[in-house]
Amino acid sequence: MFGLIRICAAVMAVAWAGMVPAFAADDEDVKQLRETGECASCDLNEADLMNADLQGADLNKANLRDADLKGANLTGSNLSRSNRSRNDLEKADLSGANLSRAMMSGVDLEKAVMKGAKLRRVDLRDGELDKAMLDGADFSEGDLWGTSFKRAELKGSSFESSKLHGTNFERASLQGANFVEAILKKTDFSGANLTGAEELTQAQLNEACGNAETVLPDGVTIPTCQ
Repeated sequence: MFGLIRICAAVMAVAWAGMVPAFAADDEDVKQLRETGECASCDLNEADLMNADLQGADLNKANLRDADLKGANLTGSNLSRSNRSRNDLEKADLSGANLSRAMMSGVDLEKAVMKGAKLRRVDLRDGELDKAMLDGADFSEGDLWGTSFKRAELKGSSFESSKLHGTNFERASLQGANFVEAILKKTDFSGANLTGAEELTQAQLNEACGNAETVLPDGVTIPTCQ
């Protein structure tokens, strides 16, 4: 009898836990960010910052998990070591922003502008950056496992020592990009333009794939994607 009661209590506790809402952004932190542009280590979880003007903002180590920053102006902002997992940053402007060591797995950056952004050692696994403008961005030592860069502009970007396992560069512009010691296992370059790509070896390309429309530097080939 007592065993049955304990089981019922456990079931009710689990059900109640599922009904408790997740902690949302701290209202005072949101107000501080909007008024001063300074909010290092702030709790902005699930914050509604759509189209916000946050140019040059200091968000170092801030928690922005699940925040809505669609269309926001974050040019020149400091977002290093911040938690931006599952952010909606579609069409946001992060040109020149510092996102080094940021946690950005599952982020939506479709059509975002990130020219010259610093993303060294970023965790960008399973991110969506289709049609994003990323010329000159630095992804050195980043984890880009499963990230999508379809039709993205990545001229002169650096992927030095990055993990590009399963990354999709379909029809991306990668002229002059740096791939020194990058891991390209199952990386899809179908239709991509790799003219003038630096430190891109045959050994790396043997682990990747492309198609007849892939433009490669002279002297190397690539297997066909299956």
